[in-house]
Amino acid sequence: MRKSARLHVLILPLLAAVLFGCAPPAGTTAPGAPAPDPGAVRWTVAAHPHIDLWYHGLALTGFGEAPVLPIYQPDYPAQVQAAKRGAGITATPLDQQAADLARRFAAEPRYTALQFLPLYFPTGEMLFTAIRAWAQVEGDPRRVQDPTLAQMVAFLAQQFPTAEQRRVVGRWVELLEEEQRLFFGRYRAERMQDLGGVQTAVQARWDPLADRLRPLLDYLILNQGELTLSFPLGPEGRTLNQGRQNNRVAVGIPDPADPSSVVWAFLHELMYPLVAPVVQDQLSPAQRREVDEQRLTIAAAVRAGAIVLDRLSPEDAPAYRAAYLRWVGAAVPAAAAQRDAALARAFPIPDPLPRAIADAVDVALQGI
Repeated sequence: MRKSARLHVLILPLLAAVLFGCAPPAGTTAPGAPAPDPGAVRWTVAAHPHIDLWYHGLALTGFGEAPVLPIYQPDYPAQVQAAKRGAGITATPLDQQAADLARRFAAEPRYTALQFLPLYFPTGEMLFTAIRAWAQVEGDPRRVQDPTLAQMVAFLAQQFPTAEQRRVVGRWVELLEEEQRLFFGRYRAERMQDLGGVQTAVQARWDPLADRLRPLLDYLILNQGELTLSFPLGPEGRTLNQGRQNNRVAVGIPDPADPSSVVWAFLHELMYPLVAPVVQDQLSPAQRREVDEQRLTIAAAVRAGAIVLDRLSPEDAPAYRAAYLRWVGAAVPAAAAQRDAALARAFPIPDPLPRAIADAVDVALQGI
């Protein structure tokens, strides 16, 4: 889906093969979970230091639109500043330059790619090495001898083609590395200790639901990948969609005590490939402009997730609807039967979309 319309992007197939084939991710999979069968097709839950650091930095700048759902944990900057004061840190260089970075990022649409960039790289070492090399050779991959690194540089040059963009992104990475050294390394270690059981719990919560969703996942060609937990993020995640391999969906941890909240955020992310064509087909360009296509697609994805659960896991549908009502600050009816109408009010979509989305779900559930 277009970056301008939604916080999603399709990775280039060749680059995906290069990056994900180079090295195993340096993150952590769910502790205590059985080792995945090499032949198994599934989504595994993981966390990665470089992804957390990246979104930590973006959250502190406040860069990014949140037209419907929060894209960062709403209280995250306040939590971080409190932790820094507790550690005797008044302001890091990232804090001092956050407002300036936010202005620069918001002024240039190209910087929207920053919302997705860490998802392309299995490790922080690969990410930061590629960015440093790209800056050093002034964006020219022909000056890089290593073929893998040259492809990374070519990709970065495609995303950020100007010298000024290289300068800004290069400075951004320098600030992130300094933030890691001064504060975030210790902070993340403490947070991960507190959240240590969440990955296992989310994996255990997702796996049985995934079995029920198998026809839908097969239809969407989203039957395997990595569900990346990143605590700075909110319920509106970031998706790298590569079909049958190398998918990665990064979502936050809305409620550490309730692993289902992560699964609900993940489920609505999976709905975008389903609802985007429906929105395109059912509404004229003028209608899409009038209603704001980005808001409309997000609302459609949330509504589609509820329909999927109604069909395949009806006992979970009330909790899903309650979570999304809470995330937008809407009242949650005590009676589960009233939550569908409440969700429709909180995430409105015009006719004929409700029926068209339900039909699309039913077609998908019939399988390939």
